[in-house]
Amino acid sequence: KAIFELSSNSAQRFIENNSKSEDFETRLKVATLRHLLFVVHDIDAKKYVSAKELIRLLSEYKGGKITPNFFYRKVIASLRDDGVIIASCSKGYKIPISHRDIIDYINSTVGIVGPMLSRLGRCRSLILSKTDGNLDILDEQAFLCYKKYFD
Repeated sequence: KAIFELSSNSAQRFIENNSKSEDFETRLKVATLRHLLFVVHDIDAKKYVSAKELIRLLSEYKGGKITPNFFYRKVIASLRDDGVIIASCSKGYKIPISHRDIIDYINSTVGIVGPMLSRLGRCRSLILSKTDGNLDILDEQAFLCYKKYFD
């Protein structure tokens, strides 16, 4: 119950704070959240909405094609950056209603991020090895959080 309340409230708060925005990307985010809230409240709380369906809906709203890359980066990722909790997995997107929805989202994310981090770790190790530890590619200020992860 707490996950559903938190997730639903984060979406509602974003809509309330941005529903009058003139920024087109913000209006697409509001439309996405309104649709996800409609599905979770009025259709089926367990239903995931496919990316294809959301892209089609936003393309109709825009009156032109929305690309999957734009949708992922400018709508979904941006909403998450703004503190809106959206669960996703291979079935699509939804406002999470349970711990299981969050676990599915984490599993989906780990399946993508885990291998990338593993490859980054191998690259770092090889370079450290070849330079007798004198060159750590993660010493740059922007990468220190990743260095902490590997150390």
